[in-house]
Amino acid sequence: MQEFYKRSDILSKELEVLEIKVIAKTNEWNAIAEFLRRQGIKPNATNIPLFSELFSHN
Repeated sequence: MQEFYKRSDILSKELEVLEIKVIAKTNEWNAIAEFLRRQGIKPNATNIPLFSELFSHN
């Protein structure tokens, strides 16, 4: 059982890192899309789809 909890803790920490990376890239994508829309370069640039449930571990 102890090994299970140890592995679970490791995976939970890895998941947290991935969530942070996805949030950062989503913000980056959305900022670029907003810039492209405001400059008129690509008026139909869309924000990235929401992945809020992708890594859900509640």
